[in-house]
Amino acid sequence: MSRTRLPPIDFGPAADGGVSIRVTTSSSTPIVVERSVSGRPTAAPWRLATTGAASTSTKWGLPWISLGTFSHTPDLEVLTITNPSDADARVEVQLYEHNFEPTTYKAVFTVPARRRLRISSWPDPSGGASGGMIATSLAQADGSAPGVVIEYTRPSNVGGEPRVVSLIASPLP
Repeated sequence: MSRTRLPPIDFGPAADGGVSIRVTTSSSTPIVVERSVSGRPTAAPWRLATTGAASTSTKWGLPWISLGTFSHTPDLEVLTITNPSDADARVEVQLYEHNFEPTTYKAVFTVPARRRLRISSWPDPSGGASGGMIATSLAQADGSAPGVVIEYTRPSNVGGEPRVVSLIASPLP
């Protein structure tokens, strides 16, 4: 068994502090991809390691997100849409109330091929939104929809120490 580390700096200056990669294998050997995130706030350094997304999907769900003015920590709560495909993706994000009635918070975001988009405020006059979330990669002219990955990151506090919680959304049918 071996372990290979790929720090963002290895991807050059365009990595901009973070990258998204797609890992494939040419054999039947199973692999596990771990994602590590760390920070150094004023209180104490922290580190989070989680498994990456097992696959892309055209539809994702999260039980609750809070962005922008609806957030207690607007600069730290982020919805990330990663598009590892070779085509640009248009992703519709719809938020829902607790009873899953649609809210007025619905927006379409364009994510270029092999890039990711970080959303920390909602694109309406209030700048904030919260609720359950369903994100759908919209069909292109040829009828196909690029597979994407949705992640929500928010701050947390464990034993008085600042931490970050990162949630990969659940793929939906």
